Amino acid sequence: MSMHLLRAACGVLIAAAACAQPFDRTVRDLKSKNPPNAKLDLTITGARFHQGELLPVKVQFWRPGDEGRDRMWTEGGYLLDPPDRCGDLSRPCYLMDPGGLRGGDGSVTETELNRFLPALKPGRYRVAALRTLQVLKERNAASATYGYSEPHQYVISNVVEFQVVASTPEWVRQTIDASVKALNTPIDPSGYRDYGVRERAARQLRFLRQPAAWEASLDQLDRSEPQLLAGLREAPDQPAVCNLMRRRLEDAKQYVSYSYLMTLAGACAKMESPPAPTANADIPEWARKTQAIEQRMRDNAAGELAAHLAGRTGETREQAVSALLDHARLRSMNETYRPEWLPKVRKGALESLRTARLRREREYLTGDWELLRGPDAVPALEALLDLPTPPNAYDGAEIWRLAVKRLHDIDPVKARARILAEISNPRMRLDESTVALLPPGTASDHTDELIQVLARAQGPGGGDWHQTMALLARYGSPDALRRIQAIYESQTERCQPELLAYFVRVDPAYATQILRQPAPDRCTLRYFAVTARLSMNPALEKFIAGYLTSPNVDLKMRAAEALGKYGSPAAAAPLWDTLRYFHDYWKDRPGQIADHPENEHLEVALRNSVARAHNWLTRDTGLRTIASLCITNRCAAETENDLAVWQRPLEIEVWLNAPEDFRGSVAQYAGLQSIEEMEAKLAQFPAGARLRLRIQGPGHEAVTERLRQFAAKRSLMLAD
Repeated sequence: MSMHLLRAACGVLIAAAACAQPFDRTVRDLKSKNPPNAKLDLTITGARFHQGELLPVKVQFWRPGDEGRDRMWTEGGYLLDPPDRCGDLSRPCYLMDPGGLRGGDGSVTETELNRFLPALKPGRYRVAALRTLQVLKERNAASATYGYSEPHQYVISNVVEFQVVASTPEWVRQTIDASVKALNTPIDPSGYRDYGVRERAARQLRFLRQPAAWEASLDQLDRSEPQLLAGLREAPDQPAVCNLMRRRLEDAKQYVSYSYLMTLAGACAKMESPPAPTANADIPEWARKTQAIEQRMRDNAAGELAAHLAGRTGETREQAVSALLDHARLRSMNETYRPEWLPKVRKGALESLRTARLRREREYLTGDWELLRGPDAVPALEALLDLPTPPNAYDGAEIWRLAVKRLHDIDPVKARARILAEISNPRMRLDESTVALLPPGTASDHTDELIQVLARAQGPGGGDWHQTMALLARYGSPDALRRIQAIYESQTERCQPELLAYFVRVDPAYATQILRQPAPDRCTLRYFAVTARLSMNPALEKFIAGYLTSPNVDLKMRAAEALGKYGSPAAAAPLWDTLRYFHDYWKDRPGQIADHPENEHLEVALRNSVARAHNWLTRDTGLRTIASLCITNRCAAETENDLAVWQRPLEIEVWLNAPEDFRGSVAQYAGLQSIEEMEAKLAQFPAGARLRLRIQGPGHEAVTERLRQFAAKRSLMLAD
């Protein structure tokens, strides 16, 4: 060997040694500090892998035994030698996505290293796993905050070496063929036995990062969409992915979802996006421009898909229509968006509504309904209502109820006829919300029919007799009192909370007689949950309040919850009395509550029933009184959160994800599920109260106008 070559070789060895030293030194230093009894074992199945091949790894962790409420050992990533964008102690390689890890309690994890490491070039590598200590930083009754210990503490595994070699075209082809075959393996309908096989195959295609793998991913996209689209987003050649996905929009067999459109737009936008800024001050403008480019690309992709919709049939057409409706709906949330292709897509959705799968029907009748609503939707809705519902098919009954409500939006006369016809069905698909669409008194005229349906539902063949009883409780005519008494007295099961609710409404004296009869605790709990929901009167309220002094903590807690949900303002007094008694009983021994955790739940139930009751308003003065009575940290924290709402301008917040998905809150009262519930709560605020109004989602204009009109009648002051 010449002196020149010898020097060059020595230079390579010196450079390699310099690179290896930090890794070796880090591993050696961390191992010397591993906690006693802690062990982390790393195993890689195999030692030689092709570039892009899955690297199966198993990590087993024997914990040091020092974990408690203030300490826990968590995933710390991987050290990699040589590092590549991650892998040293300052930047361990962490999981890029959470799905597909196998391991019950965290002590054993099986996955692939590809999900942690960057795409590795051919070469030799060493890797070690980490667990890191997190310690309690802050705790209150509702939550706990953890953070890394200072200084950081680790458990490090053994070091495993492996080699990555260049992938040959033949290996890539065989791997793609094997992955496609696995993706087409039927999933056992009785379980998920083959689901992991599919997901692993999808991850193999994802990490190949080869054009042929991208083609195969698009061919199999409906088999494992999240993993396969992730591979396209991570592809090193985004312009190629953009062109490929755009061409596939013309393919009538291509599965296209809204996520497909987003992935395509992201790839195409990278061809035009401005370079990332170097100064923090420029980031907002850069982000705005990038988002605008991606939005334009999504609009373009949606337009191209719509232009090639005609050639699609079956599931690929249904999925494409759904993707376009999703795009139009989400774009309309922030601005008016009515592309020229929307009428055609809307017509296609209505044509397929009667034959779509339950999942798609639910999408059309909920999130997409604002786009589909109109007189021309009536034939599709009626065809959907004509479809038979299999016995005991909850999803089918739910779709039927949604369709009735949508029909009522457009043609109330036809919808009411459907509801009245359904009353005679022992397996009726009605519920209280659908029957409530009838004009007042209409359902009472069908009491005889409901009684006959109840007899058939409790006879051979069966039916939903609990639902029929609930309808009688709400809508049964007082004229049928004697007949319904006879039905009640003929029941072999004496606990009938729905029929009791009828008597609470129609014959309070008879209801009181029933309540005086001894009943097992399970029946009493059903009176709290079912009867009180259907009907409430002073006698039932007094009956429930009597359990606030029960020695049974669960009964006491459920009674408090029922009074908070269904009780009149008069129920506030016994709840306050019970909360004060709880305080006086425990004030001198708060530490003992930890030995009786059910009492913490009881205190919070009492607190919530007073502070967040449905039928009366508890203002900041009442909340301060509650705060002075709290014994447990959880009670204090929840009350502190409620009080914080009153320290700033009060807010009405509404989120509208769909016509049937109303979620609202006002002041500390969250969980309001309809505009009627919102109005009932607002009616409890005093005249002159000022509230800030925030409403988001489709249809927000109509909700905003209705709430403003309601507020004006109640002399409430609303501001944006």
